[in-house]
Amino acid sequence: MSDPSSAVALSPFVEALSPLVNAAVSGLVIGVGGLIFAALARWTGVAFTPDFQSQVERAAATQAGIIVAKAEGNLAGKSIEVGNPAVAAATNWIAANMPAALDKAGVNRDDVSHLILAEIGKLQAQMAAPTPAATTTARATQ
Repeated sequence: MSDPSSAVALSPFVEALSPLVNAAVSGLVIGVGGLIFAALARWTGVAFTPDFQSQVERAAATQAGIIVAKAEGNLAGKSIEVGNPAVAAATNWIAANMPAALDKAGVNRDDVSHLILAEIGKLQAQMAAPTPAATTTARATQ
């Protein structure tokens, strides 16, 4: 049988080193997992699309922000369609500057246009929503 007094004596050391051991093991697992995915991508030639998908989504959000910033007046109540010249120009810019990302993400020009419209819709919703300061001021003036 083991001596319980030695286990009790080691308890503070184990408790103190536990976060360091957990961090080291977590880093090792994440690093090995990353190496496995990188080797798999190199060996098969298949890239993982979340990176490319997020690049396309960020570009669509940026282009939507540019469209909203350039718009005259408040877009909160306006309807914007896929055929809008600004949306078409933003789609063309993304297609011209990110063809590899579009191809690897499996996204076509129509998908990009819809992503841009979705981002514009999010920005419109933010413009239409009353801010807490505005509602407080409105209540105070009533």
